[in-house]
Amino acid sequence: MPPRSRILLALSALTLLIPLIPLDSVGSERSAQQLTEHSYRTHWTLFGGLSGGLSTVSGGDFSKNPKGSQYSLGLGLSYEKARWVYDIGASWLSSKITGATPGTESIGIHTRSGMGDLSARYRLGERWQIGPVVNNLFGTDTGFGPSVGNSIGTWFVGLKTVYEFPFDRFPVRLTQQISTDISIPDRQATLAFIGVQIGLPIRASSSSGSGSPGNTPDVIRTRSAAPAGPFTVVLDPQKVFFKTNSAELRPEVKAILQDVGVYLHEKSTTWESLEISGHADQRGSYKYNLALSEKRANSVSKVLRSGGIQALKIHTQAYSFSKPLDEAKDLKAFAKNRRVELVFNQFQDPQVLIEKLRPLMKLSEAKESN
Repeated sequence: MPPRSRILLALSALTLLIPLIPLDSVGSERSAQQLTEHSYRTHWTLFGGLSGGLSTVSGGDFSKNPKGSQYSLGLGLSYEKARWVYDIGASWLSSKITGATPGTESIGIHTRSGMGDLSARYRLGERWQIGPVVNNLFGTDTGFGPSVGNSIGTWFVGLKTVYEFPFDRFPVRLTQQISTDISIPDRQATLAFIGVQIGLPIRASSSSGSGSPGNTPDVIRTRSAAPAGPFTVVLDPQKVFFKTNSAELRPEVKAILQDVGVYLHEKSTTWESLEISGHADQRGSYKYNLALSEKRANSVSKVLRSGGIQALKIHTQAYSFSKPLDEAKDLKAFAKNRRVELVFNQFQDPQVLIEKLRPLMKLSEAKESN
């Protein structure tokens, strides 16, 4: 493997160690809290993109190394889980470079190929992502050589960074990538891209009822004047989980949630989506409570999904102590802030569901608000 390929491969591998760096060493706790709403959601997004850049080839039979421009058009599917973002996609690549071989004044190389893309990136801050990328080129002249030919399976590895603009409805990304080949003999091809991607969320996050200061924790928020509307059920961790600081569900709670999961599956046409959000009180570190609230939300989600609910209709989100219902620092406030919320969007006639979940709620009574 050429030295340049080794360097890029090593840099790509090093990015996988970023999650091992303590969060406090790369930013303040405030910055960590800003990550929560965005990076601790789980969803799919379809992206379309356009990119352009430079191609260079060195070594081989060239007396003058070829270089030139390139562009690509593509589609991709992005999956986001916690602080990781995973992309898989395909695009059309066109590259035109010129150089020279001994005895010729110039030579042109026109690469036209499909390009597969696979990448995993870690979030640095709220908007930046960085991680390794692997590409496979298949088509005409993907060997970037002086003679035209078909080449299948030309592999590139590299490093990709992404800046994501704060547009929730249609996400927009600015991408940068540099890759080098690991499979072309006697030559070294390098591709550098900068591009723009526009996304269409397949799973949209719901922010209604996620909990803000001033909301009562036991309230079921409904629109009584409408046939369907958003509402929130607040579960009490002391009733749901086996012990303090644990994400293990009590056996009797599993039975209730399994029954609810079956009911939601049977009534899947009467509700649109469900967000399960985990919240903690202000005791302990933000990072510890973030992990705990995520585990608790995932535990509830797993049991509900066992009833047959479609994966695209349910997702989890962790908030640590970033969304307290009571800002006080006493035991009463701590108890109010520890909670798991089931935020339903567009649910018709939720009264049966409320009765099924009532044993797990913060208080024995549910209240309506318009």
